[in-house]
Amino acid sequence: ERSTACHRIMHLAVSPDFLTAVLTPASPYVVQELTNSATKEDLLRIIEFIDIFKPSRESSTFRGLLFEGVVHRFLLHSHDAFPVRPLSAISDSVYQLRLWKYGEIYLEPYDHIEDIPTIQRSVYYRPNNSNNKSFDAFLILNNLLCIFQMTISKRHKIKPFDEMLDKIFINFKHKIQRIAFYFVVPSYLYEDYSHQTGMEIYRNKDVEYKVKQFALKASLAKYGELLKSKI
Repeated sequence: ERSTACHRIMHLAVSPDFLTAVLTPASPYVVQELTNSATKEDLLRIIEFIDIFKPSRESSTFRGLLFEGVVHRFLLHSHDAFPVRPLSAISDSVYQLRLWKYGEIYLEPYDHIEDIPTIQRSVYYRPNNSNNKSFDAFLILNNLLCIFQMTISKRHKIKPFDEMLDKIFINFKHKIQRIAFYFVVPSYLYEDYSHQTGMEIYRNKDVEYKVKQFALKASLAKYGELLKSKI
């Protein structure tokens, strides 16, 4: 029974050359529960792990899941602005995205987007199930639809999410004017992160929206400093 329980939490992954072995979580759900329940001290250890094992290809999936879980909490709890850079060949401007600009942000987990009766402004919607999701979270700031995709990879194709957007537009009772797709990346990827392939246009009834891509810098070092100041 003990081995069965351990297998449901962690797996032992062997590298293709059979020279190294790495413990990995049994599922994204395990990582989600780990980061959701982590104390400030635990989060600091997770941030240290992500940084130490940055060069390791064998741990990249694990680090990516940990990065996602930690950054969800960073976005929700930080009142500071995040550096944002448009991923457009014709733009080299940089600006700041302040999620708390219009008031407090609330977390609302969901299983299926159609189960959300009415989508509200300033609510951070995060899917519980990581399987087959098109993005990691979304939030409406005033009339801007912010879509977040956490990644530690230089390439991350945007999966089609027309149906998800259809449901958001139906359940949001106000007008959405713009759609922004944010690739939330660590500091070492931010400056050189480039435009990704995938969905760029969304049509809703007679209105056409351009899905603009941005890189958002999530500095784990800065989050670590924030956590230390509150211990």
